[in-house]
Amino acid sequence: MSEIKVDTLTGKTTANDITVTVGATATAKLEQGLAKCWVNFNGAAATLSPRDSFNTSSLTDVNTGQHKVLFTNNMNNAVYHGMATSGCNRNGNSYTCWTGIDITASGTGDTDAYTSKTTSEVQICNLDGGNSLEDSIDMNCILHGDLA
Repeated sequence: MSEIKVDTLTGKTTANDITVTVGATATAKLEQGLAKCWVNFNGAAATLSPRDSFNTSSLTDVNTGQHKVLFTNNMNNAVYHGMATSGCNRNGNSYTCWTGIDITASGTGDTDAYTSKTTSEVQICNLDGGNSLEDSIDMNCILHGDLA
């Protein structure tokens, strides 16, 4: 088995252009497959702070069930992919929850009326089984895209 030990990987022709073979013959750009931001936090806490995170400068409690994740290093544009989840277990009771990015403040899912992604932050929302915004003790968010 071969082993490579390095501190930095830089593309030969372009700094951020490193191609990786994926599977038998397919290739992918290394940078495209890396998470650009992720965070785990208690959304029900009086003061929000990450349990652990990457490229997260701070968290803001917008309202019940609504939180903003601010980035240390901005995204290149607002056309990045994100996913948010919650543990959906509060006080020992299981809930059916929907957690996501880009929903309206009312929780209806009408993204045209409320845009919550920018190059510097994303808003995540957590809905309980009755489609009401609710804080969760286990909030998670991960983003993929291009950094500025």
